[in-house]
Amino acid sequence: MCEYESYPMERGDVVISPAWTFHDHWNLGSAPAIWIDGYDNGYNPNVNINERMPNDAPYEEIKKPAGYGQRTLGHARRISDGAPFPLPPMRYPWKDTEAALAAMREAGESDPYDGTLLMLASPVDGGPTLPTIAWQAQLLSAGQKTLPHRHNSTTFYFGFEGEGTVVIEGERLEWHKGDIFAVGGVEVALSRKHS
Repeated sequence: MCEYESYPMERGDVVISPAWTFHDHWNLGSAPAIWIDGYDNGYNPNVNINERMPNDAPYEEIKKPAGYGQRTLGHARRISDGAPFPLPPMRYPWKDTEAALAAMREAGESDPYDGTLLMLASPVDGGPTLPTIAWQAQLLSAGQKTLPHRHNSTTFYFGFEGEGTVVIEGERLEWHKGDIFAVGGVEVALSRKHS
């Protein structure tokens, strides 16, 4: 939920709740739901980040139709005295990301340092996903090995599927589906074993 609109999340989806928006997370299903939550608003000790819903409601109420934010706050915007947020709430479905990666691989788009790599672009300016965070998806083919390269920022890798090896500053580490690791300003090379 973000700003009273539902953003149903499926495996692999990325949902953006811009800083200072009302948002909520809840799972109506019986299977456990796990998500990675990253903040782009810095630390402010004077802010209550556990603000209660009106009348102590257990969940944020859905007041807007599905797709409202994307249709009115993305590339096409309603005319008003001011935009409510510099970035609208957004859902990037995994099926779209996976299709884009497959199309890039089919077209032969593969970098020797990153394999097939794409960025989930901001709908406002086409730049990084958020002003200080670029969410990227990377695809390595079976048996592919990347060349060593450096990152000039902290980078988090999440093994969404498959397994392989990462070499960080000469140290070899095995990764598997579900693993997450951080790399900050050091030399890294990735490889994928199979499938």
